[in-house]
Amino acid sequence: MKYTALSAIIIAIALAVLNVTLGPLNQDEGWYLLSGINTAAGMMPYKDFFYPQAPVLPYFHAFLSPAWAPFGVLGGRILTMITGLAASCFCAGFAWRISDKGM
Repeated sequence: MKYTALSAIIIAIALAVLNVTLGPLNQDEGWYLLSGINTAAGMMPYKDFFYPQAPVLPYFHAFLSPAWAPFGVLGGRILTMITGLAASCFCAGFAWRISDKGM
């Protein structure tokens, strides 16, 4: 059981890193990051710039823009990788906790 979980974690991290470094650029990534930079500069989605989705990502990226913005799209991809892995760990932990084995 321990080795299965450990190998799953290692594989998930390896795939995430490979996706950041070798994955093709998704054209939406730049727009999401630009909306975060615009929001950090004081602009508001829908009012000051067009944004076709819910305003969660612009405010999330704006809040963390000092950490990722100096690195450009690569910084945004790394931020997305970290939040994706954290969400996966949260969901896996929650599933374990509500299962019979977690009790």
